[in-house]
Amino acid sequence: MVYHVPVVGISISVLICFVLLAIYRLYLSPYAAFPGPKLAALTHWYTFYYDVTKGGQYIYKIEQLHKIYGKRQSFLSFMLLLTLMAPGPVLRISPDEVHINDPDFYDILFSNGKRDKPPTWAAAFGNPGSMFSTTPHNLHRVRRSALSPYFSPASVRRLEPLIQDDISRLIAIFRRYQKSAEPIPLKAAFAALTSDIITESCFATQENYIEASDFNAIVLVASEGATDNLHFVLQFKWIVPLIKSLPDKVVVMLLGPGMALLHQFQRHCEAQIKNVLLAQHDYQIDVKHKTIFHDILDSDIPPQEKTADRLWQEAQTIVSAGTVTTATTLSSMLVYLLLDPPKLHALLQELEEAIPDISKPASHKELEKLPYLTAVIQETLRIVSGVSFRLARSAPDEALQCGETFIPPNVSLLNALFTTKRFRLRAYLMNYPDKSMHARLSPPPLPHSLPSPHVFPPRALASGRDGESQIPGPVFPRHEALSRDGIGECGTVHDRCDGAEGLCEDGDF
Repeated sequence: MVYHVPVVGISISVLICFVLLAIYRLYLSPYAAFPGPKLAALTHWYTFYYDVTKGGQYIYKIEQLHKIYGKRQSFLSFMLLLTLMAPGPVLRISPDEVHINDPDFYDILFSNGKRDKPPTWAAAFGNPGSMFSTTPHNLHRVRRSALSPYFSPASVRRLEPLIQDDISRLIAIFRRYQKSAEPIPLKAAFAALTSDIITESCFATQENYIEASDFNAIVLVASEGATDNLHFVLQFKWIVPLIKSLPDKVVVMLLGPGMALLHQFQRHCEAQIKNVLLAQHDYQIDVKHKTIFHDILDSDIPPQEKTADRLWQEAQTIVSAGTVTTATTLSSMLVYLLLDPPKLHALLQELEEAIPDISKPASHKELEKLPYLTAVIQETLRIVSGVSFRLARSAPDEALQCGETFIPPNVSLLNALFTTKRFRLRAYLMNYPDKSMHARLSPPPLPHSLPSPHVFPPRALASGRDGESQIPGPVFPRHEALSRDGIGECGTVHDRCDGAEGLCEDGDF
């Protein structure tokens, strides 16, 4: 019996710890005042069930829960919890996360104020030193400041000859497929295009994925391998360094070939960054043009931000994001058009009028003036979200207000971009039914009944007096202009910009 005493004591201690943790999460935590399932408040296994076991279905379960818990609990005094009920789109979805189902709150959550990123994503893709995985607001601004100049409109226009050349090479490959009557793997083809563009921008080297066999979709497959295992990794963050220490063959057996390719891709980024560091002061001789990472090395950010170990992680983020999101958008747009021949014909007609000689491609400025093309791109961006996962932020220094709900500082708040765009479209159509149809995209008049926001082609593209289409401001969140982790042109939200010209703060991929 003596030998069993330590076991019993340990078991009782563990049980007491679990009970105390349960009491804290249910009644004493800063999240305890928000409504939601008690099981979700008690344990992360609730999220695990819907995201891992059910395959990423929690985002849809959350929508159902908002309908069930359409009320909120608020608390008064310092220690007392009272069940005063009032309407509110705030839902507790885990022990340390609150989901906001209010599209108007999106601009508050992703405002220009100080916002930290909760550590949900920090180790998700095995690159905690990248800008994407940076959690503190101030450190993120330092890292972003080095990248911002390279992604200004003027810098992007300077890459136009490079982009045109890569597009011409891809068209030549498409003609080969046309002659052989083979089906084209669209996503892999567009991933090869975007990979070649972004890698040359990053490293001044031509990977030539476009002309490789089956488009050598290593970046695409590696990124998809990471996202396929994302829900599992987010639940067990310690598994990322463990996986990186295993041989590729073991990783393939455990998590599939995508994760093994991710490790190969990471090693490739490390090698490329080492080459950039070797040519840091001689890029005029050793490389075709100054790259993103030459700009970072020449910037005034602290020396610890310029180490090879951190920069390869930044390279992984930039190449992956620049490849996968753009390839997904392009392939999705083409599929939607192929499924709707009248819309495809209308677009081709506009392009043929604008580009009578295909051997002389139109410039970026000329293409921007095409209303139908612009409308198709905008509608694709509305339907195809770059990120469908819940985006998390916290306000470290201020309390927020969502309707009648008080949200204290440092509470992890989440919002899903695709639901925000969907609800904003519905609200726009309800408030402006006379502007609910772009005249050229859908000639028949739209009935004043509310259309499905999932339907392509565009249903909310307003037609100006000059006949050019424009997406209504309320439909696209400011996130679409620039992410906190991505870089882009700010467009019409210049009043919220800071730092480099034409760049905004906060958001996500």
